[in-house]
Amino acid sequence: MADGITNVKVGRKQAQQFQNVFSEVIPFSLTFEDDSILDGDVYSGGALVDVAGAALGDVVLVFPEIDPVECQFFAAVQAADKVEVTLHNNSGGTVTAFASGVTVNGVVLKFNNELWSDPSAW
Repeated sequence: MADGITNVKVGRKQAQQFQNVFSEVIPFSLTFEDDSILDGDVYSGGALVDVAGAALGDVVLVFPEIDPVECQFFAAVQAADKVEVTLHNNSGGTVTAFASGVTVNGVVLKFNNELWSDPSAW
């Protein structure tokens, strides 16, 4: 069997990953910039982004456009319409890769509440 995700037929329905789990996908983008981030630092750099429609409990995924050099980007909804993006430097040294700025793209995924209110529909 090849690696990767495949569709599997179940009865007459074709199961698809995450089908109907999310009711809305809200894209956003920001530029993250800092001259020097020390090892062990957690840095947001004021990266609180206005994302209309974002709400507490939504899932947020972020994707930097460059290799984050053993750093990790995380994001979460902090308040209605506000997403905070943070950078964790676990590289063992100071990171300067973001000095000229890096674009970070992301999505807010809103759960389909109808699906979650009726688990028998799963």
